[in-house]
Amino acid sequence: MGKMNSEVFARVVARLQGRAFPTRATSAISPDPPCVFAVAPIQVVAEQHLQAIAYGDPEGEPRVITLWNPLDCEADALEPFAAALDDYLTSSLAGGQLPRVWVAHASALKLLGLLGEHYRRNAQASGTIRRLGGLCRALAAEQKFAGQQVIAVALDLLRSHVVTGQSPAEEEHLGALLAWVNPEVGEDPASVADWRALRPAAAMLDRESDDRVEELRRTAKAEGPEAAAARAEIEARLLAGALNEWGLLLEARAAFRGLGLPPMPRLDGLKAKSARRIEGAITKVKAWPADETGQADRHGSDQ
Repeated sequence: MGKMNSEVFARVVARLQGRAFPTRATSAISPDPPCVFAVAPIQVVAEQHLQAIAYGDPEGEPRVITLWNPLDCEADALEPFAAALDDYLTSSLAGGQLPRVWVAHASALKLLGLLGEHYRRNAQASGTIRRLGGLCRALAAEQKFAGQQVIAVALDLLRSHVVTGQSPAEEEHLGALLAWVNPEVGEDPASVADWRALRPAAAMLDRESDDRVEELRRTAKAEGPEAAAARAEIEARLLAGALNEWGLLLEARAAFRGLGLPPMPRLDGLKAKSARRIEGAITKVKAWPADETGQADRHGSDQ
């Protein structure tokens, strides 16, 4: 009862101050290494298939892949993402650095996990794509360990380190939460949060764009100029959605780092455990032969 009262009091204080404030003196995650990898996917709402993904160094321009027909797409379209993720994880570990992969929220991480389950045993996919599935599954599995230091889920980190003037349920929307962490000058954060909550922040398009894309896909599957125009509009909307999600991720990452919290004690031990787990998982995945789908099945079940 005392804990509940203290939380309510803290939310009242945040509401009166018009901004969020830290509830911890230290950070539960270590500072970012020199090289970081960020991933901002967009899913098809009903089927939970990937239809766009922005990825890369959060300090630079993202690379974006769009899939105008994700339910019947060639997995080879994801080869650039597979190569980039593989290169990042490999080079980080080879250089003695623990990898750090940032995603905006749990929905993005879940989508990576689904990629892992879909592709790591897919006999029709190339070895590179099957390995991508293995790497995504390894990352999703690592996040389940308490105290892990590889996956940074921005929404979860912010919610566990700050308190806002809104309810816990309202804090599940990353855009609304950021209205309190980075309040706009002269604006009521509660009103800004309510406005932002009208747009999804869960690895998906806004309702209008999603409906339009689904409508266009019927035309896009045909041939001719009209179909080509439909595909172009779909890809433009997917690009915009992925870049919006990327921007939300960058804002959330900057907000968390801006808290300026020193790392909590004993993080070195947690980093060492994460390093052993992720390096072992990645080593298994990279041992899969590129031309033998059965190997992917066997090694994948070992993780």
